Order: sequence, then C-alpha cells, then structure tokens
Amino acid sequence: MSEEKKVVIIFAPDDELVQKSAVAIKSTFVNEKFDVVIKEARDAHMPDLAVGNIVILGSKKEDKKPVHSDFTEIIRALKGINLAGRIAGVFTFDSEETTDFLSQALGDSDITLIERGLCFKNGRIDTKVIKDWVHTIIQTYIKKGST
Repeated sequence: MSEEKKVVIIFAPDDELVQKSAVAIKSTFVNEKFDVVIKEARDAHMPDLAVGNIVILGSKKEDKKPVHSDFTEIIRALKGINLAGRIAGVFTFDSEETTDFLSQALGDSDITLIERGLCFKNGRIDTKVIKDWVHTIIQTYIKKGST
C-alpha cells in the first residue's frame, strides 16, 4: 500500500442528513489514518475523482430521479475517466435504485466497487454499520495494493 492514503467523499444534496452521514464516514476513515476530503457534488469535477485512492459517492433520490441532479457532472465525468486500481463505495438513503445507479456509473470508470453499498434507513446513522462498511473498503484497498 502506498504512503498516501486519500479518500474523496462526494455527496448530494447539501442537507443535514447527507452532511452528517458524510462526516460520520469521514471520521471513520480519519480514525484509520486516511486523509479525507469531503465535497458537495455540485462543486466536484473530474480532478476531484482522480486524486482519491478511495472514492465514496453518496446521494439521495431527487423527485423521480435515482440520484440528485447535483451529480450530473460527476456522472458525466465517470464515463470518460479511468479509475482502475482505485476502490469505490456508495452510500444512499432508503433507495436501492440510487445504489444501483451510482454503482453502474462507477463501473464505467473501471474502479473496484465494494458490492455492498451503505444504505441509511429512515434517517438513522448507525456508527457501527459505518465502521464495518469502512473496514470492508479498507481491507479491499489493502488486498488490492492500491496506489
């Protein structure tokens, strides 16, 4: 594993539940000695994706769309970027459709995706579940010898 261990968490929308979830995920990675950047999807671009050894995307649905519209640029960027050698995970809120959409978008980039997404149910943030999920991501990162 390389010396630099950087995680990029990109989320939308900018509301209290999504922010708290992203911060809880960040805290868990920081406790494991990872450098973590959190960015709102509306402010994120392709270079933000490329700097992370681990990329985490989190979204709520928006009306009938599976992901929030703030992810439009990120979804577009994932079609034209190669993130092979990196690890990814997704977190969502009460929606398998959102998990599937984000997973498929990440798959376009050749990134290694953790199959089990983190889904916050009924607005509940469970720190044990987050810790276990982050542990799975870190173990995958270590096994892959990501750079």
